[in-house]
Amino acid sequence: MSPTSGYQAGISTNDVIVSYAPEAAWAQKPAVAFQQIRMDSEGFTQAKGRSRPSEINATGQVSAAVTNKVETKGDTKHSLSSATPFDIIAASIMGTPLAATAVTAATIAAVADGFTDSGNGLAGLIPGAWVRVKGLTGAGVTSNGLYQVLTAAAGKITTLPAPPATKVAGDNVSITGQCVRNANVFQSFFFQKQLTSVLFLQYPGTWPTGGDISASQGGFFAGSLNFLAQDQLSAVADGSTGAQLAAGAGDVISTVNGFGKVYRGSGEMMSGATPATIMKLDLKWSGQSAAAQYGLGSAAAQGMRKGLLEATGSVSLYFRTFDQYTEFINETKAMLSFSACDSLGAGFVFTLANAALMDPKIVAGGPNQDVMADFTLEGNPSASAGIFGGCTLQIDKVS
Repeated sequence: MSPTSGYQAGISTNDVIVSYAPEAAWAQKPAVAFQQIRMDSEGFTQAKGRSRPSEINATGQVSAAVTNKVETKGDTKHSLSSATPFDIIAASIMGTPLAATAVTAATIAAVADGFTDSGNGLAGLIPGAWVRVKGLTGAGVTSNGLYQVLTAAAGKITTLPAPPATKVAGDNVSITGQCVRNANVFQSFFFQKQLTSVLFLQYPGTWPTGGDISASQGGFFAGSLNFLAQDQLSAVADGSTGAQLAAGAGDVISTVNGFGKVYRGSGEMMSGATPATIMKLDLKWSGQSAAAQYGLGSAAAQGMRKGLLEATGSVSLYFRTFDQYTEFINETKAMLSFSACDSLGAGFVFTLANAALMDPKIVAGGPNQDVMADFTLEGNPSASAGIFGGCTLQIDKVS
């Protein structure tokens, strides 16, 4: 018995595949294999801007409309995992990822203020970046985890926090990470939406203009990326050169086991017995005034305006002390950093390099409720001489 055919009235969203490839020249399809992505939904659409002349007309009807531009834009919503495309995230903050660090050696040791390597394998790390340390055993097992690099040299890094234990007896220790900071680099992509094996919508010149990430109690890490595109084109053949590359694996990151410590400046904002228990945390970034550019002779976009990156967010915590409120009054600016990692330790660290807590709402919303302290997060450029080199937003990928 063969399966029944012809039962669908239309295409199921379960069969839609979105893939992409980085462009070397804007709006030109690269001759490479496209990378598929995992997503919850996508919103790539096209709309025509139409207008009518205001003619004096005795016929009792308006004049015919004409097209003056075609706008193509979209978004992808995703449940955050280690497979969420880091190159697109980097492009959405106009940054270029540094080369990934992957050092594994028996010569790496935990010390009182960081880690040393007698084999001088730590030279590629930069101050401000976050890394994952693994491989310590015995008394040193508590020193496995995430660390921010404070100073870096070929044979030593100092870190936040300092390692809890320093004993290493022949362990093969690994230090991994990859960092990107907002800059002023334009990187576009060629996107494709596969509806069936012979029906495709393609989006040349697609540029990520921003994104967001959120974590709330009772949920999981979720996010989105927003795009502008040069055009939307229909096709009956796959634009990928060779077979598309399958989307990466990895569990969706939980807000229980996957939510790590929140660092504020040089200390922890939330960790076990400290006062700040966080209920919700959001981070958003976007290119302010980013837009497609149009000209005479074509309805499609002729270029892109990058705009200026702005990073904002919000945090909601149980009110216990005036610690965070005092920061608001004093307009304290400092790093705010939080991690999102799966059960294997792979994921991301998101850092506002110079954040202020603003606009507190500390209210009694009704009976039988908890008093919460809700703050907005204001991202600001860091000091150019500091460990973040003048950036506003840094995102690290750890493996």
